[in-house]
Parts: sequence; C-alpha cells; structure tokens
Amino acid sequence: MQYDIKSILNYAIILLSPKFNNMAHTDSKDLQAKLEPTQYNIEVGAYYHHYKNPQTHYKVLNLALSEWDEEPAVVYQSMTDTLIWVRRINGENGWNTPVTLDNSQIVNRFERVEG
Repeated sequence: MQYDIKSILNYAIILLSPKFNNMAHTDSKDLQAKLEPTQYNIEVGAYYHHYKNPQTHYKVLNLALSEWDEEPAVVYQSMTDTLIWVRRINGENGWNTPVTLDNSQIVNRFERVEG
C-alpha cells in the first residue's frame, strides 16, 4: 500500500497531539454548557459585521465545539458570498477578542447589526 505525503503528515500530527493518549471527550452535559450563547453575548440568527469591513454582514448560524480541543466556536455565514466560516469565540483572533486599532482605540472584532 502506498501513502501520499499529506496522509503521512496528518498521521504524524495525530501521534504528536496531546489528545492522542486521551481521545475520550468530555461529558456531553459539560460540552452542552460550553455552547450556551448567553455566556458569550452572541445571538444565533443575528447579524454582525467585522471591524475591518462594516459593509459586509455575517449571520451567526450556530455555536459549535472544536473537535481538537473542545473549545467553543461560532459558525457564521457571509451575506455577501454565502461562504460559511468557523471562528473560535475566545483566544487570539477570537470572535469576542477585542482589537486595538492603530489609533489605540479598542473595538469589538464583531459588532451586532440590525439585519
């Protein structure tokens, strides 16, 4: 059987993963609690814009969990080209992570708009 380099690298990444030795997921009830939108001030079905392009609106389709580390994420769709995106809620470049502009002003990465 012959393997391509992409398959070999993916397998190596899995082996090196901290989750490889403990692949069991957290209890379902605890995972559901991570997806409660009110704790993140994100409304499923609402429209938002990104700070870099206020003219483009995105609709929040749902909240989800990253399979890799069970961190909550936002699933959202561009109303311009209908692409669907997934972004972590917290952390670097997260949905709820504030952004400092060149003029030192701090803004939300995503701001709710009336859709």
